Amino acid sequence: ATRTWDRPAAADAPPPAAQEPPVGLARVWRRAMDLAANGILVQAVGIPLRHVLALWGIVLLLSGSVDWRTALLSLGLWVTSGLGVTAGAHRLWTHQSFVASPALEVLLMLMFSMADQGPIQGWTLTHAMHHYASDTASDP
Repeated sequence: ATRTWDRPAAADAPPPAAQEPPVGLARVWRRAMDLAANGILVQAVGIPLRHVLALWGIVLLLSGSVDWRTALLSLGLWVTSGLGVTAGAHRLWTHQSFVASPALEVLLMLMFSMADQGPIQGWTLTHAMHHYASDTASDP
């Protein structure tokens, strides 16, 4: 299967063949297979699902169904895992914005793993591809 980033950019692509684009479930299935071929299907489904679950948690919190200690723990874990993604996977491993000690790298790896964003290598590759192909059809 041809991966999305191996395909030419829209401006370099030859004119499309005269065939109808898939519609309905066929279109969804084709997009899912493209995401699977790129190795990002789990992230494409999992990340929006986590946001829906987070909104549900906020509704439970605001309705009084969640103890304040659980809310405080959730807030702390959210900040911690967010730093693992932003400082670790994004700034350190994708953009190499700073040099970290081995101890800090281990800490950031643990914090990143709490965010459940998949493997660090996959996250950094997808993000680097995003910067390379931003605002094109090849943007993951």
